[in-house]
Amino acid sequence: MTRERLLDPQRLNLYAYARSNPLEFTDPDGMDITLGSCAEGDRQKCFQDVRAGLTKQDRAHVHLVEGNGKNGFKEGEYGITVDSHYQSNSGNFRTLQALANDHSAIATVDVLNGRDKFQVTLEISTELKNGQVIKTTLGTMTTFPDEAGGFAGYTFYPYGKNVPGPWSVGDFTDVVVNASRGDIPETIHHELRHVLLGDFGRKAPYGAHGTGQVDKQTAEAEKEASRNKSQK
Repeated sequence: MTRERLLDPQRLNLYAYARSNPLEFTDPDGMDITLGSCAEGDRQKCFQDVRAGLTKQDRAHVHLVEGNGKNGFKEGEYGITVDSHYQSNSGNFRTLQALANDHSAIATVDVLNGRDKFQVTLEISTELKNGQVIKTTLGTMTTFPDEAGGFAGYTFYPYGKNVPGPWSVGDFTDVVVNASRGDIPETIHHELRHVLLGDFGRKAPYGAHGTGQVDKQTAEAEKEASRNKSQK
C-alpha cells in the first residue's frame, strides 16, 4: 500500500527515521502501550481503530484500561492490555501482545488531525572539543502532521545515543497517526511494527526502511490490517 509517510530525511529535513530488530526476535522484557490524543474524540473510538487491524477472534483479547494509579497505568491515562497467554498466528496481534505485556518502555499512540499541533524534541546546538561532542543542547518545537508535505504516520523515539531526531518530548516513544490521511488502522499497525522492530529506539540505527526486514514487516502489517478491518 502506497501512502505519504515521513520516512525519508531527504523529503522532510526536520525528520529522520530508523528502526531495527526483526519481529522474530521479540524483546522478552515487553513494553506498555497507551492511547494519548484521539482526533475522533472518545479514546474508545481510537481503541476500536487499533482493534480493527486485528482478526475478529483476536479482538476479544485486547482491552482498553482507564488508569487509576493502581492498575499499572497512571490516573487518567488510557492503556492497552493484551492477554498474555493467548496464542495467535497474526503478526499484528503478536506485535501488540509483545509491546503490551511488560513495563520496560512506553509507547503512546496519538491520533491527530492534520492541523493538530504536537511537540517534538530537537537538537538546538552541539559543542565540540577536539572534534568530539562534549555538550548537546535540546529544545522543543511545535509542529503538526500536515506540515512540509505531511505524513500518515511517524514514530518519534526518546532522545538517546545514536537515535536520529527529532525525538519525543519525554522518555516514551510517540507514535503519531494522521487521521486526515485515512487508513487509520493500517497506519497504527504499520507504526507499531516499527516500535517493535526499533526496540523503542534502543537499536534505532539498524532499522531504517530499506534495512533488514523493516519494509517487509511494515507492508505485512498494513495488508493484514486492511483485510481485518472489514471483519465485523
